[in-house]
Amino acid sequence: MIDPASIHTPLFRSRIDSPAMNAYSFQKHSTLIKFSNGYSISIVYGYTIYSRDMNGDLFAKTFDQDLEANSASAVEVAIFDPTGEFINFKDGQQVKACVPPDELADIIMWVKNLKKETA
Repeated sequence: MIDPASIHTPLFRSRIDSPAMNAYSFQKHSTLIKFSNGYSISIVYGYTIYSRDMNGDLFAKTFDQDLEANSASAVEVAIFDPTGEFINFKDGQQVKACVPPDELADIIMWVKNLKKETA
């Protein structure tokens, strides 16, 4: 769960996770964007993530190989409400797999335009 108190608005944060000492770790790129309405969107791609490389294939790189993939043709997406709880997609899933760029843009605009919850 995301701790909303630890995130500043507006936020665009990206990182590459690649723990070199853990044989069970994986490499991924992740970005969390928090909008002024309090909602957040997580965008992730890489090895073991529901995403595709620029050739349309699943990422196959492991932690001990050179991570040259700075781009993706499809990403994994999750949406969080202002309290950090998942928002389910229409199919009931909390994470949407292999989202292409045009659909990602639509999801971002939808999240951006969600009404801010009032107490």
